[in-house]
Amino acid sequence: MNRRTRISGIALAAFAILTVAGCGDDNKDNGAAAASSAVSSAASGQNGTPGDGVQNGDGAQSGDGQNGKPDDAAVQGLQAKLDEVLKATPVRFAPQSAELTDEAKATLKKVAEAAAAVPAGKVAVDTHAGYSDAAKATELSRQRADAVTKELTAGGLAADRIKAEAKGSEGVDGDDAKAMTVEVKAAQ
Repeated sequence: MNRRTRISGIALAAFAILTVAGCGDDNKDNGAAAASSAVSSAASGQNGTPGDGVQNGDGAQSGDGQNGKPDDAAVQGLQAKLDEVLKATPVRFAPQSAELTDEAKATLKKVAEAAAAVPAGKVAVDTHAGYSDAAKATELSRQRADAVTKELTAGGLAADRIKAEAKGSEGVDGDDAKAMTVEVKAAQ
């Protein structure tokens, strides 16, 4: 089989796979861009070998970048997924409590699954507490950070991929909702 036929076959197979992967995706432009990129890679003789990551069906990159760190596109894709999960069901603690509700545990399981799906992807977790006594606020937010970390690891995310910070009353400024809500962001 000659090189042109093989490249055409690879390009056609890549386009078919990406078209099927993009089915049900509301953002058709990204699927077309992904297909175009796959066809270009195949046509250039790269034999489908990804650079820093593997392009998924929604056009985002996932995978390891240089030195085992996720590339920027993978972090952005993870952040979009985390935003989607946390917007639907934010992780909140009851006032003066470090106990997670069943709903918060279910949300953190989704967060863990999303982060675990991105090789070398990490999450940064910030917890707060609304006490005016700084030591008391720091202690409660530390307990909350520990509870979130424990739940994320139980959900399948390696502990070394979680950076949890107990912020105490820092940045809360009397906002009780912020004091009880866990912040989770994608990190490198």
